[in-house]
Amino acid sequence: MASENLVSALSAGMGGALSSILLHPLDAIKTQIQSDTGKKGQASATRSTTEVCRDIVRKGGLGALYVGVWIKAFESASTKALYFYIFNFLGGGTFSSAAGELVAGYAAEILNKPLTLPLEVVAYRMICSKRPVTPTEAFRDLVDEHGIMGVYSVSLRVPECSLYQTYTVYSELEV
Repeated sequence: MASENLVSALSAGMGGALSSILLHPLDAIKTQIQSDTGKKGQASATRSTTEVCRDIVRKGGLGALYVGVWIKAFESASTKALYFYIFNFLGGGTFSSAAGELVAGYAAEILNKPLTLPLEVVAYRMICSKRPVTPTEAFRDLVDEHGIMGVYSVSLRVPECSLYQTYTVYSELEV
């Protein structure tokens, strides 16, 4: 059982890292669009995805689309591996009801977030920084600006549905 949990966790981690590496330019563009502000701090919807991509490449070269890729890959691998390890440890995949699967899925999500969320917040800080920063510098900037809880700045939101919880709900609703 423990080795099956480990295999599941390692597989999820490798998949998470690979998807982060491959999709990082899109994530960087999305993050930049979300962080754009117009007058009076309101979000600016005037730049298209193509314009943002061109601007990123113009300012920092093609490599600028990959700023923070390694910490995002590490964060994604850690999050996915820890989620699936906890989920399987709690008996996920063995319950006879969707409710049991959902409880295990949400418990795994809630238990892994305090450990992995700081990596996500630091990675987004790196992507949105006006100057190149290391993960350590991004972490220090967050702590200097917001205190140690700054690395948990998005932790108050309700945990989003993971792919597994979404699939569980879908499979129960299909006719």
